[in-house]
Amino acid sequence: MVFFTLDLSLEPLYYSESSTEILGYTPKEALALAALAMVHESSQEEVFTVLASYLELEAKQPYMGSVTMRILSKRRDQSTLLTENYVSFL
Repeated sequence: MVFFTLDLSLEPLYYSESSTEILGYTPKEALALAALAMVHESSQEEVFTVLASYLELEAKQPYMGSVTMRILSKRRDQSTLLTENYVSFL
């Protein structure tokens, strides 16, 4: 399991050490990438849609809970991995 945090502009703030084994990037390398660099193109629209709708709801009513998304992630070697992402707005 990889734990990571992003700010509201989707800039990465933290990646756990497990990112090396699972995604092939050290935490330092992952932080240097744009957050969506590790999301396969086929999943990027879904990510944008879900995050945009939650940000819109968040503006009306703070802390709207969380959502789980299954997306196709890209590893460092460009292979793909289906990941389950639990997203919570803090």
